[in-house]
Amino acid sequence: MNAQELLDLKSWAEQTFGNVQLHDLRRTRRMVKAASKLAEKPLDSLPAQMHAWKETKALYRLLDEPDVTFPALMHPHFHQTRERANASPVVLLVQDTTDIDLSHRHKISGVGQIGNERGRGFFVQTVLAVCPEHREVLGCIAQEPFVRIPAPEGEQRHERRKRAARETDVWMRQVRHIGTPRPASIWVHVGDRGADIFPFFHACQATQTHFLVRAAQNRRVEHSEEEIRYSLDRARSWPSQAIRPLEVPARHGHKARSTQVHLAFGHMTLLPPRLDPRQHKEPLTV
Repeated sequence: MNAQELLDLKSWAEQTFGNVQLHDLRRTRRMVKAASKLAEKPLDSLPAQMHAWKETKALYRLLDEPDVTFPALMHPHFHQTRERANASPVVLLVQDTTDIDLSHRHKISGVGQIGNERGRGFFVQTVLAVCPEHREVLGCIAQEPFVRIPAPEGEQRHERRKRAARETDVWMRQVRHIGTPRPASIWVHVGDRGADIFPFFHACQATQTHFLVRAAQNRRVEHSEEEIRYSLDRARSWPSQAIRPLEVPARHGHKARSTQVHLAFGHMTLLPPRLDPRQHKEPLTV
């Protein structure tokens, strides 16, 4: 790593963590110094990143302070990312869940189930702000770590539907936490199949943001007063407006192949789930 790269890392650390409020200026300086070292070797262990055991212990002490919390450390970066997003005409807010596997840490506390429920660790829900025009990542605009709470033993499906809090609520919390953009900017929440939930759609509409979600369910749609159809069938009936080539890499025993993506679009009115008491009852036009 050359001198210019080191200087850039120090500037990034100062810009990102220089304004964290940790109730002691010395803590802020320590955080800036630690962040620049962490960025030098992001895949290394903490002792290797800190270069010396003295520095490692100092960071452990810092992170053990009651005022040094995840929200306190991340707040300045969230604010900076939001300002960049509000200065862009169109921004994609790409949200997904990452699991942090700590199964090898047998004595660690405060973790829960991950993966096939035999693993131990926690999850992090992250929203990245991306400028599609330049394919530039503006930063992390929201992030929430959480631990999976196992379902009560013997819980039935109708009981799960009535549960006050669900793990999937984290998707809506991020949307509500990010809130509404300034009038000159358009924000589009992007999610995989995990975001195909009716409250997520309503949360986006309530915050005056758009959404793009990979469909997981063939939802009921209102075709006419007398007839109800289904969303995937309706989408497949739309005429193709454009075609794009797509290279599909080899995976899971399947060979790499070339194919085409057909682009089509149109309006439909989604009907809310009938059996979920927590869901909104109003239809949703998309």
